[in-house]
Amino acid sequence: MKISEFTIKITNLTIGYKQTKDRLHSVLKNINLEGKQGEIIALVGANGRGKSTLLKTFSRLLEPLSGKIMFHGKLLQNIQNKELAMKVSFTKAVGGELANMSVFELVAMGRIPYTNWIGRLTEKDKLIILTALCDVGLEGFDQRRMIELSDGEKQKVLIARSLVQDTELILLDEPTAFLDLSNKYEIVFLLKKIAKEKNKCIIFSTHDLHIATKNADKMWLIYQKTILQAAPEDLILDGHFEKIFTNTSLKFDYKTGEFIPFFVQKRKIKLIGEGRALLWTQRALERAGFELNELDKNVLHVKKINNYFVWELNYYSKMYEFHSIYELLRILS
Repeated sequence: MKISEFTIKITNLTIGYKQTKDRLHSVLKNINLEGKQGEIIALVGANGRGKSTLLKTFSRLLEPLSGKIMFHGKLLQNIQNKELAMKVSFTKAVGGELANMSVFELVAMGRIPYTNWIGRLTEKDKLIILTALCDVGLEGFDQRRMIELSDGEKQKVLIARSLVQDTELILLDEPTAFLDLSNKYEIVFLLKKIAKEKNKCIIFSTHDLHIATKNADKMWLIYQKTILQAAPEDLILDGHFEKIFTNTSLKFDYKTGEFIPFFVQKRKIKLIGEGRALLWTQRALERAGFELNELDKNVLHVKKINNYFVWELNYYSKMYEFHSIYELLRILS
């Protein structure tokens, strides 16, 4: 699919709050960003740095302090409310006040911009709602109550609501928060599929850097009171991931794409082996504070014998044999 024109274009934007009539508090400044149809964009930054503020500004829940936000060449402030509701959907985590609603009722809220003056759903609206539930993997869930659903299923319902709203831009504030690992990946895979197949521009805020770097077409990284934009790999190669954690106890691992605790590695060891056992043994040794060194006299050899892994260790001239990484680390710790 060929990527089309800009869905959203931000120029010299400053966002924040009006503390008083004459006093403004800026959160982020000099923001210049672009989002296209068919893209999934991850908005990344520490808590309190402006992720939610930016998404609320895009959806006009907050007014920009200065700068321009354009949707297909049209200024945000010049778009009428009903038209905006057909261009932008904004989703936060479902609250307890919606617990007793049915799935159908909640998803149907996305059709409000399209219904008649009394809000009556047509047969076409009902079909759109049921189709959206199928699209997110919730076929047959329409009469279930929200209180009966898992957190992952609730998030899918909210995505379905955005789908029936049929907007070009979909904004989601922390859609993977509070989900287990499998559900986090499932939700992001679903968003990526929707962006590509339905030609939407999807922007989601997240703390899950590993998932974002693996799946986002573009990343918006909050850095020093502004936002950098690029493919995740470009931001990594330019060293920006390291910079945002300069004064913390974390460091960025270029091999895994993850942030890991930083500590001074004092002990060295030579590691021999192959395959997945070698890889996970290396990670365990690094976690325990070891640095791999081909010239070191202490040698750990990972072998596979009769379909079982065995770790043979020559450590300060003493020989050991282990049958699990856990046993190995108990000696080395």
